Amino acid sequence: MKLADHCDAENRLRSLASREWLVIAMLAAASAAGGCQAPSGPAGGNGAQPHGAQASPASLPQASKSHEALAKFGGASAVVSVFCFAAPRSQRDGLARIWSYLREDWLDAETAARLRRNGIRTALGREDYWDAVRQILDGIEDRRVFQHDAVRLPPNYPLALELDSGPRDQTLFYVADDGVLTGETWGESRNVLRLDYLLDLQRPGAIILEVVPEVRRRQDGTRFVRTDTGVMLVPRYDGRAFAAASFAARLEPGDFLVVAPSEQSDVYGIVGGAFLTEAVDGEPFDSLVFVRTDLSDVIRRP
Repeated sequence: MKLADHCDAENRLRSLASREWLVIAMLAAASAAGGCQAPSGPAGGNGAQPHGAQASPASLPQASKSHEALAKFGGASAVVSVFCFAAPRSQRDGLARIWSYLREDWLDAETAARLRRNGIRTALGREDYWDAVRQILDGIEDRRVFQHDAVRLPPNYPLALELDSGPRDQTLFYVADDGVLTGETWGESRNVLRLDYLLDLQRPGAIILEVVPEVRRRQDGTRFVRTDTGVMLVPRYDGRAFAAASFAARLEPGDFLVVAPSEQSDVYGIVGGAFLTEAVDGEPFDSLVFVRTDLSDVIRRP
């Protein structure tokens, strides 16, 4: 699924205040707290998309953000569930068994290679196989798990999943389409996985989920941003959205998405490694993010 220029940053901001938080209904594998941090709200709750951001994934044909499209689905909104699982790198062989229950063939070869070069591997799974996946996860020693409350979101309402416990100084590298490795240093920054979705008008109940890694850094002061619900005062920050490590996936009812580090995540500072691996008491851990969306309450209007 190809990348293209996305909408203006200020149109990405939404308010979470009036949205309903729900209890998570999926992915209860283990009990030890850990993994990525709780979602910080739409667009990270910090403001608009970072300045100078690269392109994020383009919507697929017939995936629409228009109010007319939403009206056809009765103002439908999806329940987004997120589950983070971290395993010691010494357990990689055991964890690798989950891939036999997942599909990677939905990605074209070019996109899959681009993601792998940037340290990211992704796949789709079916809820029919979740028990088998969960059994493998339960068998991983010294696992770390963080299970988030699910959140109900309308389309084009970004949710930021913070992957750091706090700001840090870091140098991040990515491999662009031209094959050139580029690095940038970000002081006092946080890594965020932005999740956004659009309705798939060709397949009722299916959605197009966009996954965009971002680095964000707070700045002094605040600014006013215009949103669909009015003008909001938000903190200032800058950052970058990494198009080279971004992708879009079509999730049918019963699908779940897995985002994991690839073999290239061991490259120093590469996006996938910086976002999805960490050292805990000196021991390296690999993190997997599981995402499920549910549009089961969608009622099509004639």
